[in-house]
Amino acid sequence: MGAHYVSFEGVAPAITYDAYCAGAAGGPGLDYWWKLNHDFDSSAIESNYGSAGSADLECMFSFTGNAQDTGLVNGTADALSVEFTGANWEWLNADSVRVDGSQRFAAGGWFIVPTGAADQLLFRSNMGGTQGYWRGVDILYSTGSTALAIVLGTNSIAGSKFFYRLITASGAFARDVLNFLVLDVTPTLDPLTVGLTLYINGVAVNLSFSDGTGDTIAWPVTDSSPNNWNGIAFGAAGDTYGNKANFQADEVFFHLGGLTSTQVTTMYSLGS
Repeated sequence: MGAHYVSFEGVAPAITYDAYCAGAAGGPGLDYWWKLNHDFDSSAIESNYGSAGSADLECMFSFTGNAQDTGLVNGTADALSVEFTGANWEWLNADSVRVDGSQRFAAGGWFIVPTGAADQLLFRSNMGGTQGYWRGVDILYSTGSTALAIVLGTNSIAGSKFFYRLITASGAFARDVLNFLVLDVTPTLDPLTVGLTLYINGVAVNLSFSDGTGDTIAWPVTDSSPNNWNGIAFGAAGDTYGNKANFQADEVFFHLGGLTSTQVTTMYSLGS
């Protein structure tokens, strides 16, 4: 007999964040889910805890600017997270997990970005293309800002960077505190029609046009750089902006098929 969850009026069912993410009680059954529950060094990788099988997440380029820290999320089976200090060119890359533009997807995790951190790419769907020509979609946190930007880009004209940028209201993503971030994307080739829903702490937030040309989006699945970087990345410090990862992260994930608003809200309530 499968698990049975009992709840009474006003009382939440007895379920953990881990169990819900794994598919219990209507949870999403995440495809790719990395708990960040150990130190990263020159040999360590984080195995996928999701349902999609083997897909390793690893710290790229350097291994001296990150450390194990206490967990950011309640209701989890582990009590650890990873902190990046901005000391080296580092990011977490899953090069076998790629966005080809044919399927809806969602990505996110729990983050604390400190005051004073330079521009941070919290998520990038297509790490191949380190100069920004093959961007896919980025979640960008700009220096000194308390807003997030969603950046879509292309390589339609060699040597030129076309992008389309949408931003949240100021104050939507506060620094120095824990935030649960989810971006749900229905890809198209046109940034004017791509479906984007950004959730911060369980709530869908408004996005407004900031700048950009509205050119074609590239969703490459093959490597476009000389360093064999591709797939998705968190804290993509080897980025267009040339900055170093500087934040804490826990329970980062990527899921094909997207998430419902109820799933996002429940993940937040169980983990906060």
